[in-house]
Amino acid sequence: MNKYHAKQAVFGDEVFDSMVERDYYLLLLVREQQGDICSFRRQPKYVLVDGFVKNGRKYQAIAYTADFEVTYPDGRVEAVDVEGGVETEAFSIRVRIFEWKYPQLTLVRIRYVQKFGGWVTTEEYNRKKRQERKTERRLAERVTPYARRRR
Repeated sequence: MNKYHAKQAVFGDEVFDSMVERDYYLLLLVREQQGDICSFRRQPKYVLVDGFVKNGRKYQAIAYTADFEVTYPDGRVEAVDVEGGVETEAFSIRVRIFEWKYPQLTLVRIRYVQKFGGWVTTEEYNRKKRQERKTERRLAERVTPYARRRR
């Protein structure tokens, strides 16, 4: 298990941090065979801040490692991060630096949510969850109209 309590998954010689990441890898293999994408690679590393020496002390480079880098037939390149849990503050900071340093790349954060039809971007997931909560609140207000009148 990793620090996010996800169980590692194996496919052939490849070891993945989670089963969800493995499943996205399998989807990319199919898309590559169908010609939807030109190529992809696992665990691409992007240097966000170069290492340096100050007053004799060495500071390591800060890097962001995406889960996949996908190249499309039109030349577009996406860095894909397969998400499963809560977004940490450190991850949010790395995403901002990545977006600033690599404007030619698109960072896509994706997750698998069965009730929303499978693979959705994190932005789409958040939008659908907000809509779902809004609908639930409206339904709750309709079901209990007496509660508001009696106050």
